[in-house]
Amino acid sequence: MSLVEAKIHAVVYDEIHTPQYAIVPILKFLKGSSKILCPFDGENSNYVKLLRENGHDVKFSNLETKDFFNYTKAEVEEYDYIISNPPYSIKDNVLAKLYELNRPFAMLMPITTLEGKRRGELFASYGVQVLVLNSRVNFLNQKTNNYFNTSYFCYNVLPDNLMFIEVTKKEELKWITITKNSILR
Repeated sequence: MSLVEAKIHAVVYDEIHTPQYAIVPILKFLKGSSKILCPFDGENSNYVKLLRENGHDVKFSNLETKDFFNYTKAEVEEYDYIISNPPYSIKDNVLAKLYELNRPFAMLMPITTLEGKRRGELFASYGVQVLVLNSRVNFLNQKTNNYFNTSYFCYNVLPDNLMFIEVTKKEELKWITITKNSILR
Protein backbone atom coordinates (compact mmCIF):
# COMPACT_ATOMS: atom_id res chain seq x y z
CA MET A 1 0.00 0.00 0.00
CA SER A 2 1.40 3.39 -0.93
CA LEU A 3 1.13 6.39 1.35
CA VAL A 4 -1.23 7.96 -1.18
CA GLU A 5 -3.58 4.95 -0.97
CA ALA A 6 -3.32 4.89 2.80
CA LYS A 7 -4.11 8.60 2.98
CA ILE A 8 -7.36 8.04 1.12
CA HIS A 9 -8.44 5.55 3.78
CA ALA A 10 -6.94 7.37 6.76
CA VAL A 11 -9.14 9.02 9.32
CA VAL A 12 -9.04 12.73 10.04
CA TYR A 13 -6.94 12.42 13.21
CA ASP A 14 -3.95 11.05 11.28
CA GLU A 15 -2.85 14.60 10.49
CA ILE A 16 -1.67 15.75 13.90
CA HIS A 17 1.13 18.15 14.75
CA THR A 18 3.57 17.28 17.51
CA PRO A 19 4.42 19.92 20.12
CA GLN A 20 8.09 20.52 20.88
CA TYR A 21 7.82 19.18 24.43
CA ALA A 22 6.99 15.74 23.00
CA ILE A 23 10.12 15.77 20.83
CA VAL A 24 12.60 16.85 23.51
CA PRO A 25 12.74 13.41 25.24
CA ILE A 26 14.16 11.62 22.19
CA LEU A 27 16.86 14.25 21.56
CA LYS A 28 18.97 13.05 24.48
CA PHE A 29 19.48 9.66 22.83
CA LEU A 30 20.68 10.88 19.43
CA LYS A 31 24.33 11.11 18.42
CA GLY A 32 25.44 14.69 17.78
CA SER A 33 25.31 16.05 14.22
CA SER A 34 23.33 13.06 12.96
CA LYS A 35 21.73 12.74 9.53
CA ILE A 36 18.02 12.26 10.13
CA LEU A 37 15.12 11.46 7.82
CA CYS A 38 11.69 12.72 8.90
CA PRO A 39 9.45 10.89 6.39
CA PHE A 40 6.06 12.20 7.54
CA ASP A 41 6.95 15.86 7.96
CA GLY A 42 7.10 19.18 6.17
CA GLU A 43 9.60 21.99 6.51
CA ASN A 44 7.57 23.65 9.29
CA SER A 45 7.28 20.47 11.35
CA ASN A 46 8.48 20.80 14.94
CA TYR A 47 10.54 17.65 14.37
CA VAL A 48 12.41 19.28 11.51
CA LYS A 49 12.84 22.59 13.32
CA LEU A 50 13.91 21.20 16.70
CA LEU A 51 16.26 18.56 15.26
CA ARG A 52 17.96 21.23 13.13
CA GLU A 53 18.18 23.62 16.09
CA ASN A 54 20.01 20.84 17.94
CA GLY A 55 22.66 20.48 15.23
CA HIS A 56 21.28 17.62 13.14
CA ASP A 57 21.19 17.44 9.35
CA VAL A 58 17.51 16.78 8.58
CA LYS A 59 15.77 15.75 5.39
CA PHE A 60 11.99 15.76 5.46
CA SER A 61 9.48 14.20 3.14
CA ASN A 62 5.75 13.74 3.07
CA LEU A 63 2.93 12.83 0.74
CA GLU A 64 3.76 15.72 -1.59
CA THR A 65 7.51 15.08 -1.83
CA LYS A 66 8.29 11.35 -1.41
CA ASP A 67 6.05 8.44 -0.49
CA PHE A 68 7.64 6.74 2.53
CA PHE A 69 6.74 3.30 1.22
CA ASN A 70 8.81 3.93 -1.93
CA TYR A 71 12.10 4.46 -0.05
CA THR A 72 14.71 1.77 -0.66
CA LYS A 73 17.43 0.52 1.67
CA ALA A 74 20.01 2.22 -0.54
CA GLU A 75 18.20 5.58 -0.27
CA VAL A 76 18.14 5.56 3.54
CA GLU A 77 21.60 4.08 4.09
CA GLU A 78 23.07 7.57 4.60
CA TYR A 79 20.75 8.37 7.54
CA ASP A 80 21.65 7.72 11.15
CA TYR A 81 17.98 7.79 12.21
CA ILE A 82 14.44 7.88 10.89
CA ILE A 83 12.27 9.93 13.26
CA SER A 84 8.67 11.11 13.08
CA ASN A 85 5.08 10.89 14.23
CA PRO A 86 3.51 8.68 11.52
CA PRO A 87 -0.16 8.31 10.59
CA TYR A 88 -1.56 5.96 13.22
CA SER A 89 -4.07 4.31 10.88
CA ILE A 90 -1.19 2.73 8.94
CA LYS A 91 1.21 2.02 11.82
CA ASP A 92 1.47 -1.69 10.94
CA ASN A 93 2.68 -0.86 7.43
CA VAL A 94 4.97 1.89 8.72
CA LEU A 95 6.63 -0.44 11.23
CA ALA A 96 7.04 -3.23 8.66
CA LYS A 97 8.69 -0.77 6.23
CA LEU A 98 10.96 0.63 8.96
CA TYR A 99 12.21 -2.82 9.89
CA GLU A 100 12.71 -3.61 6.19
CA LEU A 101 14.83 -0.46 5.80
CA ASN A 102 16.95 -1.60 8.79
CA ARG A 103 17.90 1.87 10.06
CA PRO A 104 17.60 3.06 13.66
CA PHE A 105 14.21 4.68 14.15
CA ALA A 106 12.07 6.49 16.73
CA MET A 107 8.35 6.85 16.02
CA LEU A 108 5.90 8.59 18.34
CA MET A 109 2.87 6.28 18.44
CA PRO A 110 0.08 5.23 20.81
CA ILE A 111 1.19 2.90 23.60
CA THR A 112 -1.43 0.47 22.27
CA THR A 113 0.97 -0.10 19.38
CA LEU A 114 2.28 -2.89 21.63
CA GLU A 115 -0.99 -4.73 20.93
CA GLY A 116 -1.82 -6.61 17.77
CA LYS A 117 -0.71 -9.84 16.16
CA ARG A 118 1.19 -8.36 13.20
CA ARG A 119 3.04 -5.81 15.34
CA GLY A 120 3.76 -8.49 17.93
CA GLU A 121 5.35 -10.65 15.25
CA LEU A 122 7.46 -7.70 14.05
CA PHE A 123 8.60 -6.87 17.58
CA ALA A 124 9.42 -10.52 18.32
CA SER A 125 11.40 -10.86 15.09
CA TYR A 126 13.33 -7.58 15.15
CA GLY A 127 13.10 -6.31 18.71
CA VAL A 128 11.59 -3.10 20.00
CA GLN A 129 12.57 -0.35 22.40
CA VAL A 130 9.96 1.86 24.04
CA LEU A 131 10.47 5.26 25.64
CA VAL A 132 7.29 5.72 27.67
CA LEU A 133 6.27 9.33 28.23
CA ASN A 134 4.73 9.91 31.66
CA SER A 135 1.87 12.07 30.39
CA ARG A 136 -0.35 12.34 27.36
CA VAL A 137 0.69 14.57 24.50
CA ASN A 138 -1.76 17.28 23.52
CA PHE A 139 -1.20 17.60 19.79
CA LEU A 140 -1.29 21.11 18.41
CA ASN A 141 -4.21 20.81 16.01
CA GLN A 142 -6.53 18.69 18.15
CA LYS A 143 -9.72 20.30 19.45
CA THR A 144 -9.79 18.13 22.57
CA ASN A 145 -7.13 16.68 24.83
CA ASN A 146 -5.64 13.37 23.79
CA TYR A 147 -7.24 10.37 25.52
CA PHE A 148 -4.32 7.93 25.12
CA ASN A 149 -0.62 7.81 25.89
CA THR A 150 1.86 8.18 23.06
CA SER A 151 5.42 6.94 23.44
CA TYR A 152 8.48 6.47 21.26
CA PHE A 153 8.77 3.09 19.59
CA CYS A 154 12.41 2.67 18.67
CA TYR A 155 14.88 0.35 17.03
CA ASN A 156 18.60 0.65 17.91
CA VAL A 157 18.20 4.08 19.52
CA LEU A 158 17.81 3.62 23.29
CA PRO A 159 20.33 2.09 25.73
CA ASP A 160 17.57 -0.10 27.22
CA ASN A 161 14.48 -1.76 25.75
CA LEU A 162 12.02 -0.13 28.16
CA MET A 163 12.54 3.32 29.61
CA PHE A 164 10.27 5.85 31.32
CA ILE A 165 10.67 9.60 31.14
CA GLU A 166 9.00 12.64 32.64
CA VAL A 167 7.77 15.17 30.12
CA THR A 168 7.35 18.86 30.87
CA LYS A 169 4.66 20.67 28.90
CA LYS A 170 6.19 24.09 29.47
CA GLU A 171 7.01 26.04 26.37
CA GLU A 172 10.62 26.54 27.40
CA LEU A 173 12.66 23.47 26.58
CA LYS A 174 14.91 21.90 29.15
CA TRP A 175 16.86 18.70 29.29
CA ILE A 176 15.39 15.93 31.34
CA THR A 177 17.71 13.67 33.31
CA ILE A 178 17.46 10.02 32.30
CA THR A 179 17.84 7.36 34.97
CA LYS A 180 18.26 3.79 33.77
CA ASN A 181 15.10 1.68 34.24
CA SER A 182 13.35 4.11 36.56
CA ILE A 183 10.45 6.51 36.37
CA LEU A 184 11.98 9.94 35.96
CA ARG A 185 10.96 12.96 37.97
